[in-house]
Amino acid sequence: MKLTRLAMGGKMKRMLVGLLLLGLVVNGVACGISGGSSGGSKGAAYNAVHDDLQNAVTGYATDHQGNFPYNVSGTQIFNTDCTASRPCYVINMSAILVANGGMLRQVPDGTRQDNCYGGATGCSDLNHYTWLVNTVGYVYSKCMGSDCNSNDASGYQGVWP
Repeated sequence: MKLTRLAMGGKMKRMLVGLLLLGLVVNGVACGISGGSSGGSKGAAYNAVHDDLQNAVTGYATDHQGNFPYNVSGTQIFNTDCTASRPCYVINMSAILVANGGMLRQVPDGTRQDNCYGGATGCSDLNHYTWLVNTVGYVYSKCMGSDCNSNDASGYQGVWP
């Protein structure tokens, strides 16, 4: 099959966006910012959800010309990783569910109500983590509640879900 220059350009663009996002994930893991590895099975559960969300956000961006599943007019969330110069926004879980063309079968455990807009269900404010994505596609979290080790740092904060 012979690809036209326009079709090849679109395919190359999607490949480049995918490679860029993959580089961000690899860099994040190498720098140790994907959450603490301590915490036993609860820390492992946090890390598994973080990695699933990172993959789903990357997949969404690949399918949507580099756009991310958040509302840019929404409120920015701040923590040590998300600042005015590196803004983060609440992930729209509805956009990354299989029912809407995404990769997740359901909203992940540990997800607070802030993430369930656009028709997604399965979030609860009894959970501790609001999931965020920055403007280059890296997933962070903000732990909410007095039982969190920190309310201002991303990563596993000693409590799950």
